[in-house]
Amino acid sequence: MISLEVAQELKDAGLSWEPELHDTFAIPFPGLEDRRFVFADLTVDVTALAGLATITFGGSAEWSLDYVFRSDAVWLPNDSQLVELLGDRFQVMVRLDDGYRCSVKVDDQVSFEAANPSDAYGLALVTILRQEADLGD
Repeated sequence: MISLEVAQELKDAGLSWEPELHDTFAIPFPGLEDRRFVFADLTVDVTALAGLATITFGGSAEWSLDYVFRSDAVWLPNDSQLVELLGDRFQVMVRLDDGYRCSVKVDDQVSFEAANPSDAYGLALVTILRQEADLGD
């Protein structure tokens, strides 16, 4: 699973997220940063509260009627979502002795190494998002 740190970098780089069933996310608040949440059929939902998108928790006593603003949540995309977001820029993922290397085509082929595949994909996507943002300025 992608680390919260790399997922936060993706969010900061402008990764857009429309929550869908089975998406995983984190809430980087004290005491919650190590917990992972999943959009399931009836437990977590996106609704509007005072005109703002909120993530509401239901179905369990400790979360019943509680919510967080969607803008406070950090999406933790899975490997297949990350590969889809990389699109045709994705070249190859290689297993190393101490981690993984993801190669993508930006201007030239660029590689990113991380302890797990998700973080390697994520770091590659951060670079692409930042490059696209720079081109848009």
